[in-house]
Amino acid sequence: MMLRVLCVLLLYGHLHAQSLSAADSSATPAARTATAQDTAPELIATYSASSGRSTTLLRCAALHVPAEHSPAPGLATGPFTVLIEGFLNLELRTKLTFSASGNGKVRVHLRDQLVFEGEGNDLSSVHSEPFRIRKGLNALRVEYTSPQQGDATLRLYWQGDDFVREPLPTEALFHSADARSNVVHQTELGRRLFSTQRCTSCHLADHPLHTGHASFSLGAAAPSFARIGERLNPEWIARWMLDPQAMRPTTRMPRMLPGGLADAESRALARSVAADLVQDAPQFDASAHPPASAASVQLGATLVTDLGCATCHVLPGSRAEADDTRTSLTRVAEKFRPGALARFIADPAADFPTTRMPRFTFAAGEAEAIEAWLRSVAPAPLPPLSTEPLPRAYGVIVKFRCTQCHDPREDTARPAAPLADINAKDWSAAGCASEKAAPGMAQFTFTAEERNALEQFRQSGVHSAFQTSASEQSRAAVTELQCNACHVRDGRVDTWTQRISPVEVPNATTEAEKLSQTRPELTWVGEKLHQGWMQRVFEGDAATRIRPWLRARMPAFPAHATLLARGLGAEHGFPETKPECIKTDDETLTNGRFLASREGFGCTACHWLGSAAPYATFEFGATDLALAWPRLRSEWVLRWMWKPQRVVRGSRMPIYASPAEPQTAQDSIWDGDAQRQFAAMWAWMSSL
Repeated sequence: MMLRVLCVLLLYGHLHAQSLSAADSSATPAARTATAQDTAPELIATYSASSGRSTTLLRCAALHVPAEHSPAPGLATGPFTVLIEGFLNLELRTKLTFSASGNGKVRVHLRDQLVFEGEGNDLSSVHSEPFRIRKGLNALRVEYTSPQQGDATLRLYWQGDDFVREPLPTEALFHSADARSNVVHQTELGRRLFSTQRCTSCHLADHPLHTGHASFSLGAAAPSFARIGERLNPEWIARWMLDPQAMRPTTRMPRMLPGGLADAESRALARSVAADLVQDAPQFDASAHPPASAASVQLGATLVTDLGCATCHVLPGSRAEADDTRTSLTRVAEKFRPGALARFIADPAADFPTTRMPRFTFAAGEAEAIEAWLRSVAPAPLPPLSTEPLPRAYGVIVKFRCTQCHDPREDTARPAAPLADINAKDWSAAGCASEKAAPGMAQFTFTAEERNALEQFRQSGVHSAFQTSASEQSRAAVTELQCNACHVRDGRVDTWTQRISPVEVPNATTEAEKLSQTRPELTWVGEKLHQGWMQRVFEGDAATRIRPWLRARMPAFPAHATLLARGLGAEHGFPETKPECIKTDDETLTNGRFLASREGFGCTACHWLGSAAPYATFEFGATDLALAWPRLRSEWVLRWMWKPQRVVRGSRMPIYASPAEPQTAQDSIWDGDAQRQFAAMWAWMSSL
């Protein structure tokens, strides 16, 4: 009985802690588990333009379309209208005020009632009267018309009695999960598969390809064959050619050889390909690669844990879970020649510029230590396919169209049927996208859902992959680059937390080690950060590492940095912005500096200020105030100051005032006017 009571108390304490860490307003979005079964996250948007119609999904109630960009997949640049539909899901009945910013013309309906409308070059003055909203799902309808010329921008906001004006939370936005929604999801998946599977490498398109305006990864080449013999073992290459999916179930490489492992002719062909590829490889010199020390192996194990490698990879000795999409490293030690694995880990893009594998910043010996650990836990190599010497067979690489994707050249090109010739045929019934491709075709292992998605994409028009929006580019990139593996986004817990470890360092002894290892959320990153700073982060600029207490390291995605920064901002309705020093008077700067000091709100207790360390760090680290202005947009900072927990659940940042009590305890400065004090602190930070 006592044990049962204890369990109940522990459960109550856990739930109570969760409720305290969440935003506590009556307008807080309802939990995902409480939504109706016939809805799905995000809003559904139907765009209309002179070039046609296109339906897609929006994770935010916002958009930004530069004049030179398509508003939606398949649409040409130019004026457009968009109908945004879905639901606002609330936990409690409450009263809210709605408003907007941007340009163009907007009309917003909630539960079939017109909430507000406006038109012009500045929609920031457009707002509704306080509007009573019921608990649960409330139908939302937004009609937007872009300006005839220039960029188009729209952001929708709400405000309640106990929270300041903020963008509509992503976790409150849903759409009907009906037949139309299914078509949109299928088309989006098919477009992503069409791009990432490199279909245009073999099937020539009659659409111009401009990678800055095309779907993510469209037109990207596969890994280079240059110096491949210095990197990969020929026995692994031969087995890979025989059956890539057997070696790595999640690979995008199709099977090109006609037979399998038991077929003698296929084994000979596979070994011929390997012989061609490694013909110029130097002989292995064992003396150049002495056994790794125990200290190096241990360092490698620590780094693999600290970097969260298991979020994207099934590590040697681990078991893949059901429907696991992680890349297995089981055979990685026999794939790479000694030393080559460390070189790949240190710079994955060296021979594969558009790789999804990110680049970490390593100190001397760290990449080698990771290789040492991987080799120490890797299984024994598979037996060779044959003891005979590798048979050269000139031209076999071209014969099997390897150079269509790898180092494509006009003199070796063997293109398949042009897209124009196959667009009228059912892709799921015949061809390389079907369940049973004909001999000589690429043998993909698409699921039934993926085959249906490719066919749905074909029916919607393959041109949509060649002309798409910045928002959809970033949507696909965030999925393909697995950003949710390390970061919470839109309330979805990251893979790292789910699969690997808590947010504390095991066996921590120092104060620095005891700091929480929670990684920043990505939900509002497109609103929070200037695009220039985001791009530097994704490019791997060491100066952007502002959380030195984290053992995890933000990796770089240099090839995708521009696309990600631009698209994440566009998702939240922001054009490219740059930090601007706030012009103000000396009194404001003096008061702002005081309020941030120990005698004021005590910001420097947790936050660094340039070279000055915080004087009373608790269990959470905090970023350098001197780096706030180059990174953060004013709009995000000022709403964060009012109630940090509405922006990041679980934040330990104190609350100094509320809309109901807008005076702070620092009443000697402007009678405690919170809005004026917060603005003064931000103005002072901008002066740093």
